[in-house]
Amino acid sequence: MKLNKKLTSILVTGAMIASIGGTTAMTSFAEEPATPTPKVTAIKKVFQMPEGTQSPNATFHFNVTAVEGYGSNAALKADEVAKLSQTISYAPGDELGADAETDEGITTITKTSGALFDDEIEWPAAGQYAFRVVEQETGKVGDYKYNIDGDAYTMYVTVARDANGDLYVKNIVTIKTADEEEGKDAPKVDTGTPIVDEEPTDGVDDRTPGEDKIDSEIPSNVAFTNQYVESTNVTPDGAEDKQDDPDAEDPDDQTDPTNDDKGFMLQKNVAGEFADYEYQFEFAVNVQRPALSEKETYTAVKINVEDPTEVIETYTFNAETGEPDKDVTLAAGERLVFKDLEVGAKWTVAEENVPDNYTVTDTGNLAGTVVNTKGNSVQVTNTYNDEENTPTGILMQNAPYILVATLAAGGLVIYLAKRREEEEEA
Repeated sequence: MKLNKKLTSILVTGAMIASIGGTTAMTSFAEEPATPTPKVTAIKKVFQMPEGTQSPNATFHFNVTAVEGYGSNAALKADEVAKLSQTISYAPGDELGADAETDEGITTITKTSGALFDDEIEWPAAGQYAFRVVEQETGKVGDYKYNIDGDAYTMYVTVARDANGDLYVKNIVTIKTADEEEGKDAPKVDTGTPIVDEEPTDGVDDRTPGEDKIDSEIPSNVAFTNQYVESTNVTPDGAEDKQDDPDAEDPDDQTDPTNDDKGFMLQKNVAGEFADYEYQFEFAVNVQRPALSEKETYTAVKINVEDPTEVIETYTFNAETGEPDKDVTLAAGERLVFKDLEVGAKWTVAEENVPDNYTVTDTGNLAGTVVNTKGNSVQVTNTYNDEENTPTGILMQNAPYILVATLAAGGLVIYLAKRREEEEEA
């Protein structure tokens, strides 16, 4: 009996030890609490220009500042907030890259900044923070003008603690607050418009990271659009834009007959021993503004290559319809020169009512698009067919007058002979 009691005691003790050991083992292999993935966002730049325009060297600056007096913002460190401001850069060739697409005459190059709220800020506490995002007013990209997107955005960042007690960005809600140029810079939580997917009613942003991406894995709800139209009066070496200062010197003056890399130029050449070098040949010329342009008129001048400083005639073209204010005519050695076109403008040229005995040839495209390199020119040559003239060298267009003169002279001779005969008989 004592043995049985002793055996029972041993078995119970062993079971208790096994139970404790098993509990310890189960506790040792329990999974750690999952660490949530912090949310990040970015700034998106949408840079638009007429088709055919080369992207300039341009760096856009975006200021990100804490909204004063909002939520937990007072505890933020200014030097950490300063790290949030971003830049996005463009360079020639971007218009042909993977970030660019062209549709209906407009090339759009879209890029995104680096990640925001990644590790720039050491959050002081859990809570909600608000940040204002605006594009910095710089006025020009080098010597090229562009417009500034006046929109402002507010980012509401929710910071929480994970199961380990560490702070992380749980949610980011981006609201388009107002147009900065109109002074509407106060946060508008209730009336703001989300830029992409509307946020869930529970306030939790559960979209898949990378959704709405452009060329990175960072979701971006903040988009700034800039439109850039390059004038052919603005030269790559930084010459003054004559639209701003008509009296400014222009080292690439298109009236120089050796220069055809700016604006658009149409030249008339005439060849042939018996060609009429004073004749004004008629042209139908149409020049229309590119997409994004707000130009109302273009100006063209008629000059002679032998004296390009003298303007023979001035034409005004309706930039929307492309039509001139009067008929365009050019004689031998004369040029029609446009001084204020924009890259992407489209031209068409056709000679009309060509006189008899002339053969027309052209060098260049009779229809094309203004680019910011050489090639914006057309030369039309009218060659007189000398072999179709009479062997005597008399121009056929003068033959009727010569015939009348000959008949008149013959009649006079007959009249004088007959009169003399009558006088002798008398």
